[in-house]
Amino acid sequence: MTLKKKLILIITAVAILPMIFIGTLGYYSAKMALQDLRMEELKSITDLKTKKIEDFFMDQKNHIKIAQLRPNIKKYASLLTQFPGDISGPTYETIRDELDRALKMYPSVYDYVNVLLANQEGKIVYVLNRFSDFEDIDRTLPALWQDAFKSGQKRVSLSDVFRSRRRSGQFSVYLTAPVHNYDGRFVGVIVLEIDMAPIFKLVQDSTGMGETGETLIARKEGDAALFLNPLRHDPDAALKRKAVFGQSRAIPIQEALKGKAGHGIFLDYRGKNVIAVWQYMPLLDWGIVAKIDVIEAFEPAAKLRDFVLILVIAVIILSILLAHIVAKSISEPIQMLQKGSEEIGRGNLDHKIGTDAKDEIGRLGRAFDKMAEKLKTVTASRDELNQEINERKKVEKELLFTRFCIDHANDMLYWIDPEGKIVDVNDTTCMKLGFSKEEFVSMGVEDVDPSTPLQAYDQIWRDLKKCGTMKVESVHQTKNGKAIPVEITFNHITFDGKEYNCAFARDITDRKKAEEELQKSMSKLDERVKELNCLFEISRFIEKRELTLDDLLQGIADLIPPAWQYPDITCAKIELSGKELQTHNYEETIWQQVSDVIVHGVPSGKIIVAYLEEKPERDEGPFLNEERALLDAIAERVGRIIERKWAQDALRQSEEKFRELMENMHSGVAVYEAVAGGEDFEIKDFNYRAEKIENTNREKVIGCRVTDVFPGTKDLGFFDVIQRVWKTGKPEYFSGAFYQDHQIPPSWRENYVYKLSSGEIVAVYQDVTKEKLSQKALEESEKRFRDLVENSLTGISIVQQNKVVYQNQAQERLLGPLPRSYLLVDFEKIHSQDVETVKRLSQRIDKREIQTLETDFRFYPQGPNKGGKNLKWVYCRALWTEYRGKDAILVNMIDMTKAKELEHLLTIQDKMASLGRVAAGMAHEIRNPLSGINIYLNTLKKLHHKNGSEEKVKQILGQIQSASRKIESVIRRVMDFAKPGEPKLILLDMNRPVTEAINLSAVTMRKSGIVLEKSLSENLPSCKADPALIEEMVLNLLNNAAGAMKTMVVGKKIVVTSSVEGDGIVLTVSDSGPGIAPEIKDKIFDPYFTTKSDGTGIGLSISHRIVTDHGGSLTVSDSDLGGAEFRIEIPIKKQERSDDIFNLHC
Repeated sequence: MTLKKKLILIITAVAILPMIFIGTLGYYSAKMALQDLRMEELKSITDLKTKKIEDFFMDQKNHIKIAQLRPNIKKYASLLTQFPGDISGPTYETIRDELDRALKMYPSVYDYVNVLLANQEGKIVYVLNRFSDFEDIDRTLPALWQDAFKSGQKRVSLSDVFRSRRRSGQFSVYLTAPVHNYDGRFVGVIVLEIDMAPIFKLVQDSTGMGETGETLIARKEGDAALFLNPLRHDPDAALKRKAVFGQSRAIPIQEALKGKAGHGIFLDYRGKNVIAVWQYMPLLDWGIVAKIDVIEAFEPAAKLRDFVLILVIAVIILSILLAHIVAKSISEPIQMLQKGSEEIGRGNLDHKIGTDAKDEIGRLGRAFDKMAEKLKTVTASRDELNQEINERKKVEKELLFTRFCIDHANDMLYWIDPEGKIVDVNDTTCMKLGFSKEEFVSMGVEDVDPSTPLQAYDQIWRDLKKCGTMKVESVHQTKNGKAIPVEITFNHITFDGKEYNCAFARDITDRKKAEEELQKSMSKLDERVKELNCLFEISRFIEKRELTLDDLLQGIADLIPPAWQYPDITCAKIELSGKELQTHNYEETIWQQVSDVIVHGVPSGKIIVAYLEEKPERDEGPFLNEERALLDAIAERVGRIIERKWAQDALRQSEEKFRELMENMHSGVAVYEAVAGGEDFEIKDFNYRAEKIENTNREKVIGCRVTDVFPGTKDLGFFDVIQRVWKTGKPEYFSGAFYQDHQIPPSWRENYVYKLSSGEIVAVYQDVTKEKLSQKALEESEKRFRDLVENSLTGISIVQQNKVVYQNQAQERLLGPLPRSYLLVDFEKIHSQDVETVKRLSQRIDKREIQTLETDFRFYPQGPNKGGKNLKWVYCRALWTEYRGKDAILVNMIDMTKAKELEHLLTIQDKMASLGRVAAGMAHEIRNPLSGINIYLNTLKKLHHKNGSEEKVKQILGQIQSASRKIESVIRRVMDFAKPGEPKLILLDMNRPVTEAINLSAVTMRKSGIVLEKSLSENLPSCKADPALIEEMVLNLLNNAAGAMKTMVVGKKIVVTSSVEGDGIVLTVSDSGPGIAPEIKDKIFDPYFTTKSDGTGIGLSISHRIVTDHGGSLTVSDSDLGGAEFRIEIPIKKQERSDDIFNLHC
């Protein structure tokens, strides 16, 4: 490697390596400083938000504690949670209205979404804000906050965050607290629904957190952390996004939920590196994390890194160029010397170097020429000449190396004499300041460092001689006027009998920039500390409860200016309801920040912060974004202060009203103070109503002991109640107490006893003697009436506003469950022939055209599609009356179904008896001539063999015999119908006679285009029946179905089935015909009733008689095929016919 290349490498390395080291050290120092700063900022934000969240929920818990002790909530909650009646009744509505009036202030004053009450089983019995009357009533509490309900039975409890059911996109939590009655017994839970919007707004506030910073809260759910709030980078994360414990992402929130607090750099839920600060909120069992992306947090350090990198690259390029120039300037003369030496070595003593350089190498070249002359002229020995040459080379080499190191040092180097004149400088000094060495040697210290004149340098020189070395910071000025901050080290040296100041100057431009950036960050941190101090001082100030609202607002106005950038020129003013409270220096200027003061959701004033002088433009005019956030936070805090003060004023006024109310209230009030360690109590106060109840004067009893004035309290047990309340502090309700002594007549009392914070005991009581006596009489009367009504065989119901509010057991057996109105479900179950009559009478009594309604009608309790067997006859009487203070209709109903059926059977019996007499006469009259016809026919049959006209006689005889058989058949059928015989019962398979009937009809059906199908159950149990009658019955039903479809062209179908249901066998015959009209379904089994022009009306009546003779039933309903379905039910065990039916048929 040549000397030139070596010099280039050495110079470049010497220039670059120190710069790389210093740049890297500065970058990592700035990065660590930025990291510490970001950590402190995030910790301050986390602490502030944690305190605000916990303060918010502590306030809510205090509110619900006050609510659970309110007497009206204890009273009406106890009634509601044990209320057994109809929730739509007047009693429930009265209790609900009272609670509405008592609780309507809560949502507006305390920003609750809703108030609910639940009983001991967790069922909701009251809702304050309801979209419909019964939307939530009687609904069991959701499983989401069952745990909160269970724990709320013992203490105030907070549920998990959940999505609101009514408010889309909103989130809430439930706060629960137990409610006890006056006896201290747990009766239910009061539930407050709290909107999470204020908490989300606080958590999502990213003021001071840059473009990527955010705060998040989460709770533990199983083995994962469930995010509770919408995130800056995931707005839908609330109650959806989870971070599983043990995964590498979202470690900060995992650590927070383990009860730990800390900070560090980790991956967040997006997989990005963030600086995070976390801590645990034990009050809520939540974790909170404040974080910012590492890229944004270290952005200033990254800029510094980029700048250093660019500078290093530039220095490398310049160093290489400079090294090339310097190496060339050094190596070329040396090469010339080398060449000259070689020439002289070859004996050419006339060779000249011929250099004009002024430096050491130039002097060396000239000395080399002189040496050559001397060699030429002087005849010295060769050894002496070689020795001199070697010595000179050694000196030259040392001189070159020393100078090279000095010139290429990273720091600037000056040699200065005692008078402040620059004697020499290194190449680095020339390069950085832009002067040549020739210019430097003509300059003094003041030319390079204008801040150090010669007079000042004299003092420096004197101090330097004493100390030997000194270090100062100053500014050097380049040739083009640029100022370079430097750190100078002065060294006192003596060389060749002369004194010099050897000064090393180091460029500290980068360090100064880093210090300036650090100073800016510290300044920002100081601003944030001032803001936090402002909020802290305001929080301390508002705790002074003795101050008026005006004093509080004035104090807050005075605390605002010190928190702004320029406190000396900052002024503030608070405007509220026409009042203005301002700092002493307040003036209206154009440099203002304004924030509205919101009270109960309404803008009620504003806070103005102004600068008295113009300042540079920042984020919002001359103001910072952080100052805007601080002003909004102060305005929000002022709004809450005003709300609290107004609430306190309202409470004070309420107390005054309470005192006036106490003196004028209908209840007696007595105040007692414990004496003798609670062994007795002294009467301290007695209101006007108590005087009237006890028939005494307050002057006589105040100051006296309870046992002296009212000796009967101990026997009554009331004295024990006072002692318990005094000891435990828990209020008690003492009801139904019967009191008497020597001066007060016997009477009933109701007492509510509680303890004041002063330790005094208050008893609120009433004389309820009249009410007790009236209630007892009323209860006895109601019991007699209820027993009479409930055990009546007549159905009784009461209708108000088309709603059945009461019905007895007989009515429920008759009508089933409560109908929607007294019109029997809009008349849809009433028989079609009775609908118009019932409608007309119902409308008349509803319009009060008549006061009393009496009628009888038919209806289907299970609907008209269930068939005639479902039909009932009722007698109904309705009249106007009064029920619970409101007009009502009293309805009485008697089931007449059996009576009507008996009447119908008697009618049929009369018809059958008449038919029997007619049929007997017809048979008697017809049989006689038929006997003669038969005799003649037999004679003709004997004679036609003799006459020879056999064919003609045979034809006549056949016609006569056919007619005779038809007459005989008609007579037999009439006789069978009029006077039936007993069925001949045998044990058989019911499918056999059914199959016989189907086979007999199959050909006829096929010719008529009817599809005949059967679906008979296998392994039917055997039962006793008459196979001939069963076959006849099925044939009648098949013929009836075929006749109904006579006019149809296509789609004619009949299906016969058999099955076992319960203790009987069921046969069905279904067809696809036109069906049977509802108005005639109950008539089709009557004798002679028919809708066919060629029908006799006997077939279905005979089928009905056959089934009833077997102890079964025959009904008709609509078929799935579209027509009619006849259903035959025959018991498996033989059912004996009743005497009535037997006698009827006989």
